[in-house]
Amino acid sequence: MSQQSLAIRYSRRPHSERVDEEDDDDDLIIIDQAIVDELSRDISQEALEDIANSVAMLIREGGPASFEGRGFQVFPALSAKVFATSGTIIKKGRRQMDGLTAVVVFAGSDSASAPHPITSLGSVKALTDIYSAAGAKVSARPSRDAESYSLVADEAIYGTFEITYATSYTQYYWAAEDVEEGAFYLQGAVIAYYQGSSASLEFGWGDAALNFDKTEIYRVTSKYVVDSEGAWEYPPNWPDDTSYSQSSTNHQPDSSAAQVIERVHYIGYVNRRGGVSSDWFVTSIEEPFTGHSSYRPQYQLSLTTSPPDGFAKAFDALDFGAIKDQMSDAFPNIEV
Repeated sequence: MSQQSLAIRYSRRPHSERVDEEDDDDDLIIIDQAIVDELSRDISQEALEDIANSVAMLIREGGPASFEGRGFQVFPALSAKVFATSGTIIKKGRRQMDGLTAVVVFAGSDSASAPHPITSLGSVKALTDIYSAAGAKVSARPSRDAESYSLVADEAIYGTFEITYATSYTQYYWAAEDVEEGAFYLQGAVIAYYQGSSASLEFGWGDAALNFDKTEIYRVTSKYVVDSEGAWEYPPNWPDDTSYSQSSTNHQPDSSAAQVIERVHYIGYVNRRGGVSSDWFVTSIEEPFTGHSSYRPQYQLSLTTSPPDGFAKAFDALDFGAIKDQMSDAFPNIEV
């Protein structure tokens, strides 16, 4: 087969000066096709080796409670590139998990994975007879593969083993960008990549995706009264005085046959990891101020300062003074 050549044309930089048009051939570089073939083979081989030696990467949600965001862990602890589709990522450092036990199954292969990447291998115990791919009973003791962090055998085998091992991971925190002060919109994904291997974790909306409870830390309420004629705003000096100093109307609720009802305007929560969220409730203004946009009821702020079981760390990180200031700005005429 005759050797081919590849012609590659290039352009000079804008500031380069042309001497004359006879130098056109200077813009033509001749590269032997054999060199291109060799380069392509090397690149392809490198890609195949990346696949063959791919690391069994894993991302899972977890970590100590933190206002820095939602914790996640990348296994194993390597110099992986970690990025998010939105929000920010904070790297906290390498961690180790020791004393793990797992049952690993070889099903006609010379490799198998544990639930976590194996950074160090302890004991290996066969739970079943071991057979080769040809059906012969064999003796095998898998070992740790340093490149893939999995178990490998000398040949393809069938059998089940119990192992003890350790794994490592890097702790991160992910936080979505605040859409408004005090509100967290938790949706996005984080991805880790290392030499051809990758893993990802998606965060859904709100606390429903966090797999742990939240508890109320404060609420904003106001009162209104209902009698046989309908609903009324709560008179300032109820029940001794049923008049409204802000209104000239003579219509007033009947205190002898009225019920006082509390309505909720806003509730704030904290979850076990310290993440703060809130719910805003749409309410109506009752008589005699229906349609009066300038009217504000007497708001009441109630704080929950004693943490329930499992929330002590989250409550310790709360700034109740800042909560009072924030609610005072949002709800004028509020009482604590």
